[in-house]
Amino acid sequence: MSETVAKRMWPNQDAVGKSFRAEVESLSNLSRGTPLRYSEVRVIGVVADINVGLTDDRVSHSMVYFPATARTAQTKLLLRVKGDTESARQSIDRVLSVAAPGAVDKIHKMQEQIAGRVYPFRMTSWISTFLGILALLLTITGIYGVISYLVQQRTKEMGIRKALGATSGSVVALVLRQSARLALIGIAIGTALSLAVSKLLSSVLVVVSGFDMIALTAGIAVVLAACMAASLYPSLEAAGVDPMTTLRHD
Repeated sequence: MSETVAKRMWPNQDAVGKSFRAEVESLSNLSRGTPLRYSEVRVIGVVADINVGLTDDRVSHSMVYFPATARTAQTKLLLRVKGDTESARQSIDRVLSVAAPGAVDKIHKMQEQIAGRVYPFRMTSWISTFLGILALLLTITGIYGVISYLVQQRTKEMGIRKALGATSGSVVALVLRQSARLALIGIAIGTALSLAVSKLLSSVLVVVSGFDMIALTAGIAVVLAACMAASLYPSLEAAGVDPMTTLRHD
């Protein structure tokens, strides 16, 4: 049985060697309708809790294991083979078909089983990546539009700065510095929210971690670089303002 069941039935005691009685009907339900002949069960071992998914599944922790028989439904055996797995699978299939025709339903390679279980998570990852790229493009477009509008509103200021001796480089640095300040404020808010969400996910995820420092750092770097790239062209436009034309126009 699992550790959760052992602690629940015999708290602060060693469950090995102890016995318990269970209704045959309830045991049959656990084995998906297979009739079991165990009404009184003796514990011969306690194993660690397992998880069948990525979340903290309390149901899968409460497990009682029984010896497998020929009547046990959906019995699965794992075989380690040498050489080509497909050739080994075909050889095993031929041998079992001769020894016990109809006893084996399917034979699959472990790679196929893993691929089938991992596929939903890969699909989720692809969709998340696509949405992340789309969000990044929208962010760059939005930042470019906002910075361009702000620079346009400050055309007179930029002209006066250049008339007083400011260089094009200093004007570009001014716009980028102000853009970086806004970007850092947004990054600080986003980082705080992401840390809160990761803490929430960590309480239910057991196989994977809810927090990845490398991914968080890379995300911050990408967002900051995107903000600077979106602000670069408006800053160059600001640096190209002709102070005489601006002052004459006003």
